[in-house]
Amino acid sequence: MKGTVVKYNEKKAFGFIEGEDKSDYFFHITHLNNYKSKVVLKEGMEVVFHPTKTEKGKRANNIRFLRDYRVEHLKKRLTKGKKSKLVYKGTYEEKNISEKFSQFFGITFSREEKFKSATYYFNFLQPSEVYRESFNMFNEVLMLFSPFSYYDKRAMDYVDKLFMDYSNRLDPVVIILISKDRNIREIVKKSNTNNDETRIIVPFSYDEILEDKLDTKLLQNRLREYFYQRDLFAMESPLKSDNYFYGRSNIVHNFFDKYSIGEQTGLFGLRKTGKTSVLFAVERLVDTRKGMSIFIDCQSPGVYNLRWFELLEHIITRIQDKYSLKLESLSTKYNEKNASECFLKSLKEINKIRKKRILMIFDEIEHITFELSRSENWTNGEDFLSFWQTIRSIIQSEQNLCSFIIAGVNPKITENISIKGFDNPIFNNVSTTYLDLFSLEDVREMIGEIGSYMGLSFEEPVYFKLHSYYGGHPFLIRNVCSILNSHFTQRPYKVTNRDFDDYKEEIDTKLISYIKSILFVLQKWYPGEFDILKDIALENKKSYTEKIKHNELSIVHLLGYGIVHKSNNNNYYIEIDAIKNYMNSNYKNEIMPNSQDEFREVISSRRNNIELKLRTLVKQTLMIKYGKDKLNDIVEKKIKVDIDSVLKRREDKNLINSLYFSELKKIILSEYPAFNNIITMEIALFNVAMDKINKYRHVDAHAGDITKKEYNTLHLYFTQIEEMLENF
Repeated sequence: MKGTVVKYNEKKAFGFIEGEDKSDYFFHITHLNNYKSKVVLKEGMEVVFHPTKTEKGKRANNIRFLRDYRVEHLKKRLTKGKKSKLVYKGTYEEKNISEKFSQFFGITFSREEKFKSATYYFNFLQPSEVYRESFNMFNEVLMLFSPFSYYDKRAMDYVDKLFMDYSNRLDPVVIILISKDRNIREIVKKSNTNNDETRIIVPFSYDEILEDKLDTKLLQNRLREYFYQRDLFAMESPLKSDNYFYGRSNIVHNFFDKYSIGEQTGLFGLRKTGKTSVLFAVERLVDTRKGMSIFIDCQSPGVYNLRWFELLEHIITRIQDKYSLKLESLSTKYNEKNASECFLKSLKEINKIRKKRILMIFDEIEHITFELSRSENWTNGEDFLSFWQTIRSIIQSEQNLCSFIIAGVNPKITENISIKGFDNPIFNNVSTTYLDLFSLEDVREMIGEIGSYMGLSFEEPVYFKLHSYYGGHPFLIRNVCSILNSHFTQRPYKVTNRDFDDYKEEIDTKLISYIKSILFVLQKWYPGEFDILKDIALENKKSYTEKIKHNELSIVHLLGYGIVHKSNNNNYYIEIDAIKNYMNSNYKNEIMPNSQDEFREVISSRRNNIELKLRTLVKQTLMIKYGKDKLNDIVEKKIKVDIDSVLKRREDKNLINSLYFSELKKIILSEYPAFNNIITMEIALFNVAMDKINKYRHVDAHAGDITKKEYNTLHLYFTQIEEMLENF
């Protein structure tokens, strides 16, 4: 629906939009399609939005601007000097420094505040077009004074508060820090090197500015130094602020709305797609809206090693600590008999004090899930049943006390009807959301904006290739851009289509470890889904079709992750080329041939690879045991064939390369103890496997035929020998 902003409270960051139906729709700044964008909202702006109804009335979600609000705002910018009637805050030193900065920026706001017993001064700087284009500084930038001889990093806690208080005005990434600590530049650089800080902090000392060293050259060089030398793409930890948070705002708002009415939700998706970052964003939104939440990281041993009743007590203790409460109910120690009653009593006490529903956020839920947890009490289902029976009972009887979000790879936890013969307490009790992969638009926005802070821009075809090759997987794409970033030191720089192609091979090699990490959890916890994914990559249609028939939920999950696409002809394809190529490369031996020519090609390739490794193994082992000079004598003795006749088989007269497959087997069997570091199979099994592999050499050597049943048997023997030699 189209509409117009008719009222907006800048301080509280909410307002109303009049829709085409002449109704007023409430909105908060976080309801914007990308609420962290550098937005200046003004009454009269035209928007398009998604109208929804809540218990409190009509609401506008997913708000987009119909016109470029930035162009409108630029016309009114103060880019030099200070705002009329503005009084600088601080001592003579801070006021003097502010005046010097006003020669390069417009100063629109100045304030003095106390925070944790310390006094801070800060200004808002409004950059000119030059700085906006070069450093992506569109919104006002925080200029913070740290008036202490030694810099205390806790000043960044105050920055967090300011960014929250002035989220509608301040650039969420950039801080100009003026410190009395003369070592401030080294301190900030060390923090950047350790990846302790996701924001861009541009440091200046009091001395260098008061000594009249600040000029255009120093200012721009300092900005380049701290903008362009950071690799903002290389952030691997979940995002704990709205900085660099892209493409998920609709999910965040949906989860908040569900929490507001006491509904239960679940977030599922592949590893490294940003589930934890979304949960952190939900937690921040709950805090912003004055709600209550607690985040439980279930992969922590301090969580999954707890019994069910201890985890309930742990949750209440965490809530008490987070919100500085003093709960009388916690004076009773939780045990198996009283835990449910104590938990309910504590929730009621919290609700009486704060009048708010508690949102419990459980991340990495597999770690406390039946059949999956490392802890026996959880994996056997006993603790799982007791824990969730307690939660369900409270939600059904006291809906205003709490709700929960669970997050993991897939919704197995809610799909099993029963556990150990008992009803699953949360079966079909959770609204499931899959964290899909990024669209091309999301990729363009994320990479374009992060890159712009670093002086990097990208040709349009690069965005397309990033999305196409890496399927919109945000973690993979950021790491691709991190690799590209390392090759271009001159800034500003535009990454071209040719640049991407030049480094594609290097990129794919470096991504292998990340792809393994993404697939590891699927392989570990959901091997059925992993096998189907593998068959889809290898185009083993008959195999994956049969597996899907026996486990239909597996393909539902794979489609939900966005990693697999279904065609109109009921064929399945992997959306991420990098994952498909990885699986084709690492599991190529599991491709099921479809013709006799393919059978011959696969058998020849697998046997030849085994033979090459066995030749090297035999040579190295015999030389270590007997020495190089005795190699010929030992080989002749073991295979009982004249060495000269063996050497005539090849023009290069290389003894080991001249040996037949069966002769390699004879040597290994006769010296089996010497090979036991590599060949860990029982001697009888090794003998049978080698005989079977050699038996079918007629298929490729003499264009013979083989049935699928025979190949399936041969495949098992191939696999046994290949796995044995894998690390050799």
